[in-house]
Formats: sequence, structure tokens, C-alpha cells
Amino acid sequence: MTLQILWDEYISRHPDGYRYSRFCDLYRGWVMKLPVTMRQDHAAGDKLFVDYAGDTVTVIVDRLSGKTRQAHLFVAVLGASSLSFAQARWSETLPDWIECHILALEFFGGAPALLVPDNAKVAIIKACHFDPQVNRTYAGMAAHYGSAVLPTRPRRPRDKAKVEAAVRIVERWLLGRLRHRVFYSLADVNCLAISTSDACYDGSIARGVSSSKNSSAGFTTAAC
Repeated sequence: MTLQILWDEYISRHPDGYRYSRFCDLYRGWVMKLPVTMRQDHAAGDKLFVDYAGDTVTVIVDRLSGKTRQAHLFVAVLGASSLSFAQARWSETLPDWIECHILALEFFGGAPALLVPDNAKVAIIKACHFDPQVNRTYAGMAAHYGSAVLPTRPRRPRDKAKVEAAVRIVERWLLGRLRHRVFYSLADVNCLAISTSDACYDGSIARGVSSSKNSSAGFTTAAC
């Protein structure tokens, strides 16, 4: 398809319409306004997307006084199968970040080739499109499991569309539907988070691929 063909069709219907040069200018201006997207295809065992949910979970830590504390939800999702994992923590500090990754890899039964975090300070010291500076502890943890850290590009939310979708699912199931439920410990939240992850996976086509999580995910489990 060429602009000449499009213009020929246009001018045949509108004889008094724009001349070819003006038609081309208007067409190029219209094309520049279109959102450019590219479909992301994920190979099995290639990427694990990780992030924290924006909303928190209220936990009653003292039943007598009614004192509450906010728990943060860590979410990890496999790129190929969309199998998801959620874990509640009191903070988003480095120790919690690392432990959540370890628990996620145990849940999935293996380690992916790449860990894909957002550019949070806990994971990425200096965000850069070409040479991001990864936290040394985080990079060491990834290397221990035979993985590498590949953060999303700064200000490119579509790079992490997979985990953002998983975050929305967790927020709907855990925070939305169960917003009236009272939690008294992190263990209560995490018990429900695990069941939510399994329920979401049960409803996906990935369950029909294989009865084994790590076989359907395409992991190598030697490092675990």
C-alpha cells in the first residue's frame, strides 16, 4: 500500500479534495499522532516481572487497642504463563525485597533467565536506558540463582504491562472483594495471597499446558 494508491482512491471519491502533496502532509501528521505499540512475546522461563501493588492491606496488630499497620503487597508474574505470586510485607526495604524474590522462586519451582523490576530505589540505584546501576545485593541474589536483572526503561510503563495486569488482579481479588475482611497478622494476608495466586492460575489457560508449574514455565531448577 502506498500514499499514491490512497490518494487515487480518495480523489476519485472527492474530485475537489486535497491535492497529492497536501494529502501526504495531512496523512503524515495523522500518523504521528497514532500510539505506537508492539506486541510482547514471552518465552517460557525467560522473564519474571516484579513490582509492589500501589495499595496496601490494613492489618490489626493489637486486638485490644485496635492498632493497625499497613502491609505492602509484592507481586511477581511469569511472562509466558502469567502464573502469579503475591506476598505481604511490612515494608518495601531491601531485606523484604530479597526475601520476597526467594519465596517467589520457591513458589514457581525455578529461576527465570531475567528478573524485570521497575526502577524502584530498592532495586535500581541509578535508572538508565542503556546502563542501569543495579543494587549490589539484588544483583548478587540474581546471580546466585543463575538470573540477571533487566529493569524496565525509565518512564516506559508498557515495558511492565504484564506485572501491572497481575497487580490489578491481586488488588481486585485480595483488596477489592475482601475489603471488609479483618486481618490480624501477615500470615493471614499471605495465606489468602497464595490461594488467590492459585485461583488466578486455575482460571488461566496455563493450567491446561502441564500439571507441573515449573515444567509449564520452562525453568531450569538447578540453581534452586
